[in-house]
Amino acid sequence: MKRLLPVTFLLFAACTDTGNTKSADGDTPVVTAADNFCFIHTDGTKAQDTTALKLFIKGDSVTGQLAYMPYEKDRATGNITGTKKGEIITALWRYTMEGMDDSIMVSFKLTPTGALQKQPAYNAQTGTMYLPDSAAYSIKYVLIDCAKFPKVYYTE
Repeated sequence: MKRLLPVTFLLFAACTDTGNTKSADGDTPVVTAADNFCFIHTDGTKAQDTTALKLFIKGDSVTGQLAYMPYEKDRATGNITGTKKGEIITALWRYTMEGMDDSIMVSFKLTPTGALQKQPAYNAQTGTMYLPDSAAYSIKYVLIDCAKFPKVYYTE
C-alpha cells in the first residue's frame, strides 16, 4: 500500500491546475487553493452509463459541473455550488433533464484516488429525489485527467 501512495499522489497532482501537498500523515493528498479535479463513474452491465463530475475548489468554496448520462436515455446536466469541510463536499446541483429544471443536494467525499458520492433516494409521494442524511457514500468515482472530461452542455 505504501508503494502505491506516491503513484496515487502523482496521479492526483497531474489532474489539478496547481500542485498538491501531502497531509501531516504523508499519505492523503491535500487540496490546495484553486484546485480542479475531474471524476468519472460508470455503471450498467457494460459500463455504458456515465456520470461525470468536475470540481473547482478554492478554499472551502466549491463549484463545478455534474452530468448524469445514461446510455440511450435522457441526460441530466448542470452546475454545482457548495462548500468543502475537510474531505466532504456538500453542494446544490441545479440541472436540466428533458427540458425541465430541477435541483437536489449532493455530497461527495474526496479520497486519494477519486471521490465517493452519497446515494440519493426517491420520494414516491412527492415524485422527487432527495439526499437522506443517513445515506452512505457508496457511488465510487475515479479521478481522471480533466482533458478527458466528456463534452456536454451545462445550464448556467
